[in-house]
Amino acid sequence: MIVDLAFLGSVVVIWAMTAYQLVLTVAGYFYAERSRQEGEALLPAGLEWPTVSVLVPAHNEERVIRATVQALLKQDYWSGRLEIIVINDGSTDHTGRLVEDMMAQAPTLKLVNIPAANGARGKARALNEGLKVAQGDVIAVYDADNTPEPDALRLLVVQLLRHAELGAALGKFRTVNRRGISSLASSTWKRWRFSGSHRRGGGTSSGSPSCRARTTSSGGARSKRSGAGTSRR
Repeated sequence: MIVDLAFLGSVVVIWAMTAYQLVLTVAGYFYAERSRQEGEALLPAGLEWPTVSVLVPAHNEERVIRATVQALLKQDYWSGRLEIIVINDGSTDHTGRLVEDMMAQAPTLKLVNIPAANGARGKARALNEGLKVAQGDVIAVYDADNTPEPDALRLLVVQLLRHAELGAALGKFRTVNRRGISSLASSTWKRWRFSGSHRRGGGTSSGSPSCRARTTSSGGARSKRSGAGTSRR
């Protein structure tokens, strides 16, 4: 009797696990399809796309900086409206040299070098150095180990174009392990609304890509909003 009950219980557990995996698979398919449709709806014709400066602070990132820059160079954004600025924050490895090598083939790529004696004093300080040379109407920030998909920047910028009350947009990211297997994927985003003036130099603390537009503070000084996502000047 006990053996029969144990066998029956095992069968029930196996079928329950199988059903659970099936539900996840079906739900994942519909979620991906809905995300794709929403993404297409977010990119209507007739929008006037702003210029974007992508800031990438990097300190001793020689192992990942090449892949990040290559991913940013492949962004499906309008020609002539995108610049990529890598801030070499006092690196003691070959981070700066790797970026310089790529600059020969990428006219939109720029490098800001912070001497080692003055480097590694925080992400916000590195971003402010990049902001000094940024020319874009929108500021985007990516960490040195981010590899965004080709449409990532457009999906962030369009949030600012469609919602004038937003101050910034933050994209979710997926974590990839050493085997290149994604453990989390999402095409959703968070939004921040304007709430008064914006202070320059806040930077971002998370690893998520973000964008901010440049704006003017109440005191009249121009501030630049940053983030993995987009923001207005």
